[in-house]
Amino acid sequence: MKILAIDTSTFVSGVCIVEDGEVISELNINQARTHSETLLPMVKNALDYSHLTLDDMDAFAVGKGPGSFTGLRIGMTVIKTFNEVFNKKLISVSTLEAAANSVMEDSKILALIDARAERSFGARFERKNGKLIRLSEDDLFLSEDILDFLKNNPNYLICGEINEDLEELINESEIKINFYNNKILSRLAREIALISEDKFLREEFDEMTLAPNYVRKSQAEESRM
Repeated sequence: MKILAIDTSTFVSGVCIVEDGEVISELNINQARTHSETLLPMVKNALDYSHLTLDDMDAFAVGKGPGSFTGLRIGMTVIKTFNEVFNKKLISVSTLEAAANSVMEDSKILALIDARAERSFGARFERKNGKLIRLSEDDLFLSEDILDFLKNNPNYLICGEINEDLEELINESEIKINFYNNKILSRLAREIALISEDKFLREEFDEMTLAPNYVRKSQAEESRM
């Protein structure tokens, strides 16, 4: 089984191709430009390195968010376009689930992604006997609420992003946190691809209803309130 996964939910553009659980090609770029400028060339390079084509894939996978509004729209548009041409299975994966999936040790996990304006997207998971279990839905939290949670739940392992505001609050409170790996954003496409292999056999996805999980209102919508 071959799966091409892309992720554009954060400032990192990621493309990964896996075959039967093995990563055979992976590219990540920390963006100075927009995802729209780099994503398609990255896909082409990943395929060329693997000596494969889009038609060789059994499925296309994409990070559905939460994350950057513009990035999520770009990722969804690209993956749906691939599907229109090649008619493969489409799979979407939570960005926060992908971040949590990179944690290999058994533990309770709080996955975070910067949502700016003193907020973070977050969800709780648990890695137990090697299996990742979701404990809460993806949601949007104020930094103060995350700090209160960490004070009351010091056993949680943090992965993903800690934004500047939350980092400052943590430093001021002098609480000790367990942070897993600050390179996780560069692994999201890989984790999406690996999760999608399992989803491929267990779930059905309708490309007509495939949509980003924004969690919050866009800036344009907020401006109209």
